[in-house]
Order: sequence, then C-alpha cells, then structure tokens
Amino acid sequence: MASISAQVTIADDRSDRERLPRGLTGVQRSLEDVNFSVVTTEAMLTARMTERMENSAAGQMAAAVTFIHFMWSQRNGSWQLHSVRLVSMSRLSKSVR
Repeated sequence: MASISAQVTIADDRSDRERLPRGLTGVQRSLEDVNFSVVTTEAMLTARMTERMENSAAGQMAAAVTFIHFMWSQRNGSWQLHSVRLVSMSRLSKSVR
C-alpha cells in the first residue's frame, strides 16, 4: 500500500444501475484489453474490467463491464498511484459518438 499516494483521486462515473450491488459475495473480476504505458516518470494502465457474480443456489446472477484508468507518477524514487477513473461501457460509448 506504500505505492498509493495519500492524495489519490477516484472518479467513479458509473450510475448505481451500471455497477454490481454493494455487499455481494463471490464476485469475480477479470481484465481484458489491458494497456500499460510508461513515459519517463508517468505510467498509465487502461483496461476493460468485467465483474461477475453467480449464486446458483439463490438463483442470482449479475455482470457489469467497466473501463478503468489508473495513473502513477514516480516521486522520490518510488511509483505512487494518484488517479483512478471508472467509466461504464454505456457512458463511454455515448462520449465517443
């Protein structure tokens, strides 16, 4: 956790409908289309994250797709996370049009 800056900015642009409900157990997350770039003292990770929850016994199933963006900067010889952004697929497709 030392790599996380004390001033991390987190922006979650998803509505409640576009994410899994809080408190679910057994959620599995996978990353696809992962891109990682380092330019001098800045680093960026982008990916498509799919979250899935399935509880066959209770007849529950849910899934959500989110695009993630993480930014790090190298400060005093160590990499520190300083920015996280989460955007739903529907919101991203609206902004690209």
